[in-house]
Amino acid sequence: PRPVGAAVEGVNRKIIRPILDRAKIVISTTKSYAETSPILKDYIHKTKIVPNAVDVSLYPRKREKKGYVLYAGRLLHYKGIESLIQAMSEVQKKADLELVLVGDGYDRSRLEEMARKLKIRARFTGRLDRSRFIDTLSHAEVLVLPTQNRLEAFGIVLLEAMACETPVLAFKTPGVAEVAGEGGMIYSSPEELGEMILELHESPNLRMNLGRKGRMAVEEKYSWPRALDMMESVYREVA
Repeated sequence: PRPVGAAVEGVNRKIIRPILDRAKIVISTTKSYAETSPILKDYIHKTKIVPNAVDVSLYPRKREKKGYVLYAGRLLHYKGIESLIQAMSEVQKKADLELVLVGDGYDRSRLEEMARKLKIRARFTGRLDRSRFIDTLSHAEVLVLPTQNRLEAFGIVLLEAMACETPVLAFKTPGVAEVAGEGGMIYSSPEELGEMILELHESPNLRMNLGRKGRMAVEEKYSWPRALDMMESVYREVA
């Protein structure tokens, strides 16, 4: 609830600011998230960017894409999944595209009911083991990360999709949008999301180009060797 959340945030600020004051360097996973943070923006002068990373070798390239749009993550209210379901209600009037939702959470039954009421062809898989998840990710036409809340600060699933040469779409949330722009497109409304899904569906070349761009970005910017080199550089500077 908002009153409780506001109280928790107030306590957090009182605890965290003295720590940040004393720190020589503060690490953020993206520049855009730090610059728009109510707290971190006051420490930009000593903030270093070290992104999250994935093991690129685990993810296959150039898999044949099948007719579905993918969401992968927890099924919670703040993830913004309702907006994706709304967008798909319009998309499915024009294209034969299934919505696949991988993951679980306390909002699953409510989201399943919403999909039924809107007559969306949606498949809720629950949690998948690692190999099945990567296979599902690599065959998707597009992965959508619809979170509009700053609790989603990066979106590692974006890197996983990009490593599979699967294009990504994400809401213009700081941090998340910065990553998604490396291998996909950014939207600002369910209507725009629907238009982008259809655009990608109707343009295999666009999907392929965004997929290749995303894979290259992961290899060059978001691989574990790259992230570890950056983190070691921070430690050396502090030492």
